[in-house]
Amino acid sequence: MAVKKVRNKTGKKGARPDKEPSRRRSRAETEQKLIDVALDLIRDKGVLAGLNLREVAARRRC
Repeated sequence: MAVKKVRNKTGKKGARPDKEPSRRRSRAETEQKLIDVALDLIRDKGVLAGLNLREVAARRRC
């Protein structure tokens, strides 16, 4: 992915990815997605396997 150097409102240079801005989710959507992913992990690995929050966050991004 290419990175363009752009000037922000203050005139300073900054890096911006050359892609469309992603749609922002509401807090409720984000929370529900995290809950869904966590429940999927528990179903897959079992309750006694534990829940790794980094793994939940990583799966949510996919």
